[in-house]
Amino acid sequence: MDLSDDGRWLFSASKGANTLTRIDLVSDKSTTINLKPAPYHLAFIPEMNRLYVSNRKLPKIWVINSTTLKIVIEIDLGKGGAHQMVICNN
Repeated sequence: MDLSDDGRWLFSASKGANTLTRIDLVSDKSTTINLKPAPYHLAFIPEMNRLYVSNRKLPKIWVINSTTLKIVIEIDLGKGGAHQMVICNN
Protein backbone atom coordinates (compact mmCIF):
# COMPACT_ATOMS: atom_id res chain seq x y z
CA MET A 1 0.00 0.00 0.00
CA ASP A 2 1.00 3.61 -0.51
CA LEU A 3 -0.70 6.96 -0.07
CA SER A 4 -0.39 9.93 -2.41
CA ASP A 5 1.44 12.91 -0.89
CA ASP A 6 -1.75 15.00 -0.84
CA GLY A 7 -3.64 12.24 0.97
CA ARG A 8 -6.21 11.90 -1.80
CA TRP A 9 -5.41 8.45 -3.15
CA LEU A 10 -4.67 5.17 -1.42
CA PHE A 11 -3.06 2.53 -3.65
CA SER A 12 -3.17 -1.18 -2.86
CA ALA A 13 -1.77 -4.20 -4.71
CA SER A 14 -3.16 -7.70 -4.27
CA LYS A 15 -0.91 -10.50 -5.49
CA GLY A 16 -3.61 -13.09 -4.75
CA ALA A 17 -6.31 -11.29 -6.75
CA ASN A 18 -3.83 -9.96 -9.38
CA THR A 19 -5.19 -6.43 -9.00
CA LEU A 20 -4.15 -2.87 -8.31
CA THR A 21 -6.73 -0.63 -6.64
CA ARG A 22 -6.78 3.15 -6.26
CA ILE A 23 -9.18 4.48 -3.65
CA ASP A 24 -10.10 8.16 -3.87
CA LEU A 25 -10.38 9.15 -0.22
CA VAL A 26 -12.22 12.38 -1.11
CA SER A 27 -15.02 10.85 -3.21
CA ASP A 28 -14.86 7.35 -1.67
CA LYS A 29 -14.72 5.82 -5.18
CA SER A 30 -12.33 3.05 -6.09
CA THR A 31 -10.86 1.93 -9.38
CA THR A 32 -9.36 -1.53 -9.82
CA ILE A 33 -7.32 -2.90 -12.71
CA ASN A 34 -6.06 -6.41 -13.40
CA LEU A 35 -2.30 -6.66 -13.11
CA LYS A 36 -0.97 -10.15 -13.74
CA PRO A 37 0.79 -11.96 -12.35
CA ALA A 38 1.21 -11.15 -8.67
CA PRO A 39 1.59 -7.39 -8.14
CA TYR A 40 3.47 -6.98 -4.90
CA HIS A 41 5.14 -3.88 -3.46
CA LEU A 42 4.41 -0.40 -4.76
CA ALA A 43 5.64 3.17 -4.48
CA PHE A 44 3.96 6.39 -5.63
CA ILE A 45 6.16 9.10 -7.18
CA PRO A 46 4.12 12.34 -7.15
CA GLU A 47 6.55 14.45 -9.21
CA MET A 48 6.18 11.98 -12.09
CA ASN A 49 2.53 11.01 -11.46
CA ARG A 50 3.77 7.42 -11.56
CA LEU A 51 3.23 4.33 -9.51
CA TYR A 52 5.97 1.68 -9.49
CA VAL A 53 4.71 -1.84 -8.77
CA SER A 54 6.95 -4.87 -8.34
CA ASN A 55 6.05 -8.32 -9.60
CA ARG A 56 6.33 -11.22 -7.15
CA LYS A 57 6.61 -13.95 -9.81
CA LEU A 58 8.51 -12.33 -12.67
CA PRO A 59 11.64 -10.13 -12.70
CA LYS A 60 9.91 -6.91 -13.70
CA ILE A 61 8.44 -3.66 -12.43
CA TRP A 62 5.32 -2.04 -13.85
CA VAL A 63 5.34 1.75 -14.19
CA ILE A 64 1.75 2.99 -14.08
CA ASN A 65 0.19 6.40 -14.65
CA SER A 66 -1.51 7.06 -11.31
CA THR A 67 -4.35 9.09 -12.86
CA THR A 68 -5.35 6.73 -15.68
CA LEU A 69 -4.00 3.49 -14.13
CA LYS A 70 -2.57 2.59 -17.54
CA ILE A 71 0.78 0.85 -17.79
CA VAL A 72 3.36 3.33 -19.08
CA ILE A 73 6.21 0.83 -19.34
CA GLU A 74 7.39 -2.47 -17.93
CA ILE A 75 10.95 -2.58 -16.65
CA ASP A 76 12.54 -5.97 -17.30
CA LEU A 77 15.01 -6.79 -14.53
CA GLY A 78 16.47 -9.73 -16.47
CA LYS A 79 16.66 -12.00 -13.46
CA GLY A 80 15.97 -11.90 -9.78
CA GLY A 81 13.11 -9.74 -8.61
CA ALA A 82 12.08 -6.48 -7.03
CA HIS A 83 11.04 -6.93 -3.45
CA GLN A 84 10.84 -3.73 -1.42
CA MET A 85 10.20 -0.44 -3.21
CA VAL A 86 12.26 2.43 -1.78
CA ILE A 87 12.36 5.86 -3.37
CA CYS A 88 15.00 8.39 -2.31
CA ASN A 89 14.61 12.09 -3.08
CA ASN A 90 17.96 13.82 -2.71
